[in-house]
Amino acid sequence: MLPHLDRLSLVEVHFPAFGDGRGYSAARILRESGYQGELRAVGDVLVDQIMAMRRCGFDSFHPAKPLDDAAVDRALHRYADIYQKAIDGRQPVWAKRHPEKIYG
Repeated sequence: MLPHLDRLSLVEVHFPAFGDGRGYSAARILRESGYQGELRAVGDVLVDQIMAMRRCGFDSFHPAKPLDDAAVDRALHRYADIYQKAIDGRQPVWAKRHPEKIYG
């Protein structure tokens, strides 16, 4: 699949259970491999996971059980700073202390 990423406009990654983290790895691999299309998390997706999923590269969600839109919005905008590097390109808060260094 990786050599043909430019031909795909949507990839759905299934989460069979909220504790199954393989989908996070799949998302990161796809994004780091240059996938630019829509990456959708499908299945047992909880509002608590939305921020981490977004940081791994997911840009849409199709949960098995509907999520409250306001709760999703709060989850996505709760923290102004992040602590780990991720595929979303946001600068970790610790990197702000040393702007002369490049973190990426």
